Amino acid sequence: MITFQDRITLVKSESERLKVYLTGLPSQEWSQASACDLWQVRDVVGHLSWAAEGFAESISRGVRGDASARVPDDFPANVPSLPEYIAHSAIAYREKLGDGLLDAYITSNDRLNQVFDRLAPEDWDKPCSFLSRPRTPEAFLSGRVPELAIHGWDIRSGFEPSAALSDDSLPALMERVPNFTGWSFHPGPGLAEPLRYRFELTGPGASARDVVVQGDACSLELPGEGPIVGPFRCDTSTFVLLICGRLSADTVFSDGRLEVEGGRSIVDGFTHWFGGNQD
Repeated sequence: MITFQDRITLVKSESERLKVYLTGLPSQEWSQASACDLWQVRDVVGHLSWAAEGFAESISRGVRGDASARVPDDFPANVPSLPEYIAHSAIAYREKLGDGLLDAYITSNDRLNQVFDRLAPEDWDKPCSFLSRPRTPEAFLSGRVPELAIHGWDIRSGFEPSAALSDDSLPALMERVPNFTGWSFHPGPGLAEPLRYRFELTGPGASARDVVVQGDACSLELPGEGPIVGPFRCDTSTFVLLICGRLSADTVFSDGRLEVEGGRSIVDGFTHWFGGNQD
């Protein structure tokens, strides 16, 4: 069980890890493409900084009893456009900051980390609001861990082909990974019988998982009864990156990071459902 303090410590270490990496990254590399679709490295940094500012402000108001929705003038009227708004906001934020982007990343993350540090036990479930959506400080904290870890990988993977998620982050990411299935799943017609893709994992936070595809929906479950497809064998970093769409099964099977009983045809079947979508 990952505690609040575990997550606070992890958010601090992941934000510091990325700060050190960015501090040593040559300026020309900031305009390189990241693994996050349509975002350059500097756009990812802009997103992380913009979000940290917004989270810190929303939590600070919420614990004082102000959970009112405060949204920018350009906030979209239709909720389904929220991801587009967030994507464009990252680019606008980094364009506004220019050469001050790294300083803004450091300042905004330091502030958010301090806000988490100062929360009392009774504060964690108080209502807050960010971009008109209700959240609690607990939800902000739980979401910040994968945001830093996965977006940090998005940045590093373009320069380090063998980049992996940090060992420290993996137990917390494995707790959250059921929330990632929709990021890369491509639904189709409903199936008469679900496909149960069995993953046998190694590494931090490892345990067996079944990716269950119903055709028009999917879920991540503990190993269940009935026939399985596979099993698939990989480490937890590869598994998380597969499920959230950052890696393709075909690629990691070809380079040896994924072993599958049944071989290429089984991998192709899985790739049909999980082709990768860089959110």
